[in-house]
Amino acid sequence: PLQRPPASNIAADLHGGAMASIRFIPAVIMAASFILLRSRLSHAATRSAAAFVSSSTRSIPSSSSAKVTAVNTKKCGPSLSSTTTLQSTATRDALDVSPTSPDLDLFKVNLLTLPLPELETIIKSWGFPAFRARQINNWIFNQGVSDIDEMSDLPLKLRTVLKERATIGSLHLEIEQVSNDGTKKRAYKLHDGQMIESVLMPYEDGRRTACISSQAGCAMGCVFCATGQMGFARQLTSEEIFEQVARFASELKADGERLSNVVMMGMGEPLANYRNVIAAIRRMNEELGIGARKITVSTVGVVPNIRKLMDEDIQVRLALSLHCA
Repeated sequence: PLQRPPASNIAADLHGGAMASIRFIPAVIMAASFILLRSRLSHAATRSAAAFVSSSTRSIPSSSSAKVTAVNTKKCGPSLSSTTTLQSTATRDALDVSPTSPDLDLFKVNLLTLPLPELETIIKSWGFPAFRARQINNWIFNQGVSDIDEMSDLPLKLRTVLKERATIGSLHLEIEQVSNDGTKKRAYKLHDGQMIESVLMPYEDGRRTACISSQAGCAMGCVFCATGQMGFARQLTSEEIFEQVARFASELKADGERLSNVVMMGMGEPLANYRNVIAAIRRMNEELGIGARKITVSTVGVVPNIRKLMDEDIQVRLALSLHCA
């Protein structure tokens, strides 16, 4: 007949099972953690690989079985033939790989906004003497040249490198309107698709004034202002602000004229983008030779930054927009 085991034996068995379970818990936790970690790493690797493939197909065509014919050579330039082998998953956008492509311009040196000391460093890293940087700056800012091939005192090798690795400006002109008096109003597209406006205003007394933007959109919400009704998109970088002025200055130089004044009265509230605006103003003054008192900053009344502007060592003018009575 079956006999009931002693209570002491049952207790011992229960204790041993409990201890075994306790010893097993860390192993379960470690295994679960490992599975979770491997899943996350796999997911991250998949996303990284997808991003890499996407960027690769947008920049460099690679060999595969699919062929794309009748390439739009106006868009692609001479770098692509009429029959190009691409990855089977590539879309028509992947064909936009010409040297003038906006996507590739993101990875190029912007000669229009790069300070001279930094340009000298880059030129030397490419194996050319530093004085070539000063020649490049002279062509852009004193001669008003916008085509690298026109920089005739540069060796052909350097011009070839510049066309591959550099661009003169990153703002893409979308629309330009010219009035009877010579005023030019421009809409520029930024690298992320945002639009900004700049205006060049000639006056009979010889002044040439650039009205430039400091933000894409505006957060002030003034009811009388079209930009205020658009809403705020983002701050412009100091380079994007400076380039609007540098473009007008360079173009005027090519016509034997000079940019005399700048007003920060385009899109956006300048004092809400204080740091980038001040950095751009200093470069206008130091690199383009525009007098500080010829530069006007307009504001709806951002009082803390008005006080901050008073303490700056640059004597720009301040315009206050009287937007209510």
